[in-house]
Amino acid sequence: MKTQVTIAFALLVGLCFAANLSAGQLQNGVDMGKQPAAPAVNVCYVSDSASGGAVVNVPESTPVTENLFWLNHESDGSFTTTVKFVVKFNANSPLVKQVQIFNNGGSIETPFGVPYWGGNPIHGPATLKVKTDTQKCTYLFNVTP
Repeated sequence: MKTQVTIAFALLVGLCFAANLSAGQLQNGVDMGKQPAAPAVNVCYVSDSASGGAVVNVPESTPVTENLFWLNHESDGSFTTTVKFVVKFNANSPLVKQVQIFNNGGSIETPFGVPYWGGNPIHGPATLKVKTDTQKCTYLFNVTP
């Protein structure tokens, strides 16, 4: 009986101790004392103007319209020797991917468009992947008529 009371008391004290700690201070029963540092910012997206806001629909160009969009990468400020943009299109598309590579890059905006491919359009889901020496980022969007 004494053992059960001692265990119950220890559990009660432990719960009271844990309840007085702020979020993130108790990890595996150990008081960490502070919140972990926030991860570095790494943003990539497609926009309809240089440094514009992100869009999720990108219309394919046609014989009479040339739809210009922008691939954007916002660096976390770390030095990088290469920034690689890869846009992968729908698996059934006649165009598989577009690639742009920049040396000594940081934050970059670069023009981009989906070409007209007569009779066999490049519509559907697409993925932008940006890779640097130290970062990776993915952005999903749709190619529309």
